[in-house]
Amino acid sequence: MACEIHTSGRVVRTNVAVLSASVVGLAVLLVATAPLGPLSDARASRTTTISDVQVTNVRATSFTVSWITDGEATGHIIYAASPTTLTETAYDVRGATFENDTHYVTVQQLGEETTYYFDVVSGVETDDNGGVHYQVTTGPVLGPASSDTVYGQVFKSDGSTTASGAIVYIALTDNDGSGSSGQAAPMSALSGSGGYWNANLGNARTQTLGDYFTYSASGDELQLFAEGAAEGTDELTVDTDDDTPADGLILAEEPPTNTPTATHTPTNTPTPSDTPTATPTDTPTPTATDTPTSTPTPSDTPTATPTDTPTPTATDTPTSTPTPTSQPDDYLYLPVVLSEQLEESVGTSAPLPRARALGPLTLPGGRARSGAWLRHAGAGE
Repeated sequence: MACEIHTSGRVVRTNVAVLSASVVGLAVLLVATAPLGPLSDARASRTTTISDVQVTNVRATSFTVSWITDGEATGHIIYAASPTTLTETAYDVRGATFENDTHYVTVQQLGEETTYYFDVVSGVETDDNGGVHYQVTTGPVLGPASSDTVYGQVFKSDGSTTASGAIVYIALTDNDGSGSSGQAAPMSALSGSGGYWNANLGNARTQTLGDYFTYSASGDELQLFAEGAAEGTDELTVDTDDDTPADGLILAEEPPTNTPTATHTPTNTPTPSDTPTATPTDTPTPTATDTPTSTPTPSDTPTATPTDTPTPTATDTPTSTPTPTSQPDDYLYLPVVLSEQLEESVGTSAPLPRARALGPLTLPGGRARSGAWLRHAGAGE
């Protein structure tokens, strides 16, 4: 396409396509040669905290390492069969440059019944387990595993938005006394598109890794724990007859430790001094003009004239002085009503957050589950 450019009274015809290409080329050149700015430098030097390192899916030639961070970062491990030099690298299954606060690395093509040492790396941070490295021992080669796929979905806290990238830890547990006893070696899966996760229970091994874990199609249990890092966690237990699909896991943050309770402090509790004093207009009888604190005494009783005093027995005496327990019901009812209104406005109880016990899988990071699984994996049981 040609156009005319008027310059100093002359008309110059030029080609728009050629001009546009030149401008675009110049822009690309400027971007390519521009130095990295402060944003890129900040991202490269950003620190994150690594926590909840777990080893799962240990088999003859592979194992999985997963962990979370307090911010989004890349994730990989460095490993070797010798603790002196960790020369091999395995990246997050979602890519070497993928950034998230959940991290999931599967190491493959390993030697059977071999101990491996590894460190966890996220961003610029390295977790070497206090200088002694993490370690895991692979199991022996077994025959072909059976196929028994279990699956489910993970949702965000609203219960409808699916959550990808959540780590689902799976513990197959004997519950009917048939087959293998106790609990299988820990397994895991990563939720993907649509929040779906799946695993083959046929790969479940005993804690020693020396055999497949045998279980019943109905009557044994799956303990599931979903780890979503900043998105929160959830856990549930399902029967092996109700795991295709299992109930949805809904991520939610743990309640804060300073959650207000319904316990009233003494300063909020009504005392007798707070009870309103009845006035003459509230008194149901003419004689109850004052509260017990202002009860007339014989010296306060007005002198009655013979015409005003109906009978000698009508004169108030100290023995007939009203007391709090002998007041009319209307007087006793008033503080009760106020007390009930106070309870309605302050509240006497509040629903406590739902909690479920997971047993050996008590989480999140740093809790018994993490230590137990790492000890198992490290010891090569």
